Amino acid sequence: GTQAGREVKVTNSFELSYTGNAVTESSLDREYMAQKLDQYRKVFPELDVIGWYVTGGAGRIEGEFLGMHRAVTEHNEAPVLMTLDTASGSREE
Repeated sequence: GTQAGREVKVTNSFELSYTGNAVTESSLDREYMAQKLDQYRKVFPELDVIGWYVTGGAGRIEGEFLGMHRAVTEHNEAPVLMTLDTASGSREE
Protein backbone atom coordinates (compact mmCIF):
# COMPACT_ATOMS: atom_id res chain seq x y z
CA GLY A 1 0.00 0.00 0.00
CA THR A 2 0.95 3.61 0.44
CA GLN A 3 1.19 5.96 3.37
CA ALA A 4 1.38 9.74 3.32
CA GLY A 5 1.28 11.22 6.80
CA ARG A 6 -1.87 9.91 8.46
CA GLU A 7 -3.42 8.70 5.20
CA VAL A 8 -2.95 4.98 4.65
CA LYS A 9 -4.14 3.17 1.52
CA VAL A 10 -4.34 -0.61 1.71
CA THR A 11 -4.02 -1.90 -1.82
CA ASN A 12 -3.52 -5.64 -1.43
CA SER A 13 -2.11 -8.27 0.88
CA PHE A 14 -0.30 -11.58 1.02
CA GLU A 15 -0.38 -14.41 3.51
CA LEU A 16 2.33 -15.23 6.00
CA SER A 17 3.26 -18.70 7.12
CA TYR A 18 3.90 -19.69 10.72
CA THR A 19 4.24 -22.90 12.66
CA GLY A 20 2.13 -24.06 15.59
CA ASN A 21 -1.04 -22.50 16.93
CA ALA A 22 0.37 -19.21 18.19
CA VAL A 23 1.32 -16.28 15.97
CA THR A 24 4.65 -15.32 17.50
CA GLU A 25 7.89 -13.86 16.26
CA SER A 26 9.63 -17.23 16.61
CA SER A 27 6.84 -19.12 14.82
CA LEU A 28 7.04 -16.89 11.72
CA ASP A 29 8.55 -18.56 8.65
CA ARG A 30 11.03 -15.78 7.83
CA GLU A 31 12.30 -17.46 4.67
CA TYR A 32 8.76 -17.63 3.30
CA MET A 33 8.17 -14.00 4.26
CA ALA A 34 11.38 -12.94 2.48
CA GLN A 35 10.29 -14.78 -0.68
CA LYS A 36 6.82 -13.17 -0.59
CA LEU A 37 8.34 -9.70 -0.04
CA ASP A 38 10.69 -10.22 -2.98
CA GLN A 39 7.77 -11.26 -5.23
CA TYR A 40 5.63 -8.36 -3.96
CA ARG A 41 8.35 -5.80 -4.70
CA LYS A 42 8.87 -7.16 -8.22
CA VAL A 43 5.16 -7.02 -9.07
CA PHE A 44 4.36 -3.79 -7.18
CA PRO A 45 7.57 -1.71 -7.12
CA GLU A 46 5.62 1.48 -6.37
CA LEU A 47 4.03 0.04 -3.19
CA ASP A 48 5.42 -0.57 0.28
CA VAL A 49 4.63 -2.99 3.04
CA ILE A 50 2.65 -0.76 5.39
CA GLY A 51 1.59 -3.31 7.97
CA TRP A 52 -0.20 -6.55 8.61
CA TYR A 53 -3.60 -7.85 9.65
CA VAL A 54 -5.26 -10.58 11.69
CA THR A 55 -8.73 -12.03 11.38
CA GLY A 56 -11.12 -12.97 14.13
CA GLY A 57 -13.59 -11.39 16.49
CA ALA A 58 -13.60 -7.87 17.81
CA GLY A 59 -10.92 -7.11 20.36
CA ARG A 60 -8.67 -9.91 19.14
CA ILE A 61 -5.40 -8.01 19.64
CA GLU A 62 -3.43 -10.28 21.93
CA GLY A 63 -0.01 -10.13 23.56
CA GLU A 64 1.25 -12.88 21.29
CA PHE A 65 1.00 -10.47 18.36
CA LEU A 66 3.73 -8.23 19.75
CA GLY A 67 6.45 -10.58 18.49
CA MET A 68 4.92 -10.72 15.03
CA HIS A 69 4.62 -6.93 15.06
CA ARG A 70 8.34 -6.68 15.87
CA ALA A 71 9.11 -8.95 12.91
CA VAL A 72 7.13 -6.68 10.57
CA THR A 73 9.03 -3.63 11.87
CA GLU A 74 12.07 -5.01 10.05
CA HIS A 75 10.29 -3.90 6.85
CA ASN A 76 8.44 -0.82 8.12
CA GLU A 77 9.51 1.11 11.21
CA ALA A 78 5.90 1.89 12.21
CA PRO A 79 3.64 -0.80 10.70
CA VAL A 80 -0.14 -0.64 10.87
CA LEU A 81 -1.90 -3.57 12.57
CA MET A 82 -5.44 -4.00 11.28
CA THR A 83 -7.93 -6.43 12.78
CA LEU A 84 -10.71 -7.80 10.59
CA ASP A 85 -13.81 -8.98 12.42
CA THR A 86 -14.80 -12.02 10.36
CA ALA A 87 -17.89 -12.61 12.50
CA SER A 88 -19.35 -9.14 11.95
CA GLY A 89 -22.93 -9.21 10.75
CA SER A 90 -23.39 -12.91 11.47
CA ARG A 91 -24.12 -12.61 15.19
CA GLU A 92 -27.59 -13.00 16.54
CA GLU A 93 -28.37 -10.46 19.23
